[in-house]
Amino acid sequence: MIKIFCKVMGFILIVAAIIGFVNPQFLGLHLSAWHSVIHLISGAVALYFGYLASLSTARTFCWVFGAVYLILGLLGFIAPSLMAAILQAQPSVNLAADNVLHLLLGVAFLAAGFLRGGAQLPQQPMRTA
Repeated sequence: MIKIFCKVMGFILIVAAIIGFVNPQFLGLHLSAWHSVIHLISGAVALYFGYLASLSTARTFCWVFGAVYLILGLLGFIAPSLMAAILQAQPSVNLAADNVLHLLLGVAFLAAGFLRGGAQLPQQPMRTA
């Protein structure tokens, strides 16, 4: 399940990057070229962990990536001018939508890291009467 999550999120992040290059104000987000490049790289890394990495490595990736996104979301509310500088947005721009999305991504990646991905439930022995 963890590796499937990485694959799905990898594709979503790559699509978000492409949308950001075409329409930087999509859904009220502020997708600068730099922000889109970060999404493109993040998506490629997530796909790597979804397709080629071991389950334990994909789990660690989800925890680390989730923590990073969670910190970015919190930072956007605590220090909006710093976050605006990181995202190459005007300091006066309202980044609430970006911050909420980063928080949601952080929680989703962290939660995915705690899934039991790939583990099989033990088989119950057959009872004979």
